[in-house]
Amino acid sequence: MCRNSFVRNAIKKLHFDHLATSEQQELELLQKLALSWGTPDDEQVDVLEEINMWLGDREAEMTSHRVSLSMGSAYPLIYGKALRKARDVGTKCQQLLRSREQDRRTIRELEREVGDYQTRMASDKDNALVTEASLLEKAKTLEE
Repeated sequence: MCRNSFVRNAIKKLHFDHLATSEQQELELLQKLALSWGTPDDEQVDVLEEINMWLGDREAEMTSHRVSLSMGSAYPLIYGKALRKARDVGTKCQQLLRSREQDRRTIRELEREVGDYQTRMASDKDNALVTEASLLEKAKTLEE
């Protein structure tokens, strides 16, 4: 869609407004990210990688074409802002989930160690009682 009227013979450079398509792609990626919550990690990682590629492409496009405000839409001002924030939240959530899993493993290991220590303490206590009883028996026989 061209914003200005033009004469075919006088065309030097024609600028296309791809922002509507970009907006639609951004919404689709946001939807994919939202649907990827609670799925296996590799699926969510794939969506996050796709978002990173899309944002990288848009940033390169913005840098190379230098879309000006005079071209109309205010979309370039907040280009992918919602998607960036959603990606950051998704990445942070992934980190927290990994951290939670690591914490769970650590807790299981520590619980196992506590159980081992308790078993050893019970065994040492039994050994101490047996040793004490044996010593008392020897002391009794020596007194007689």
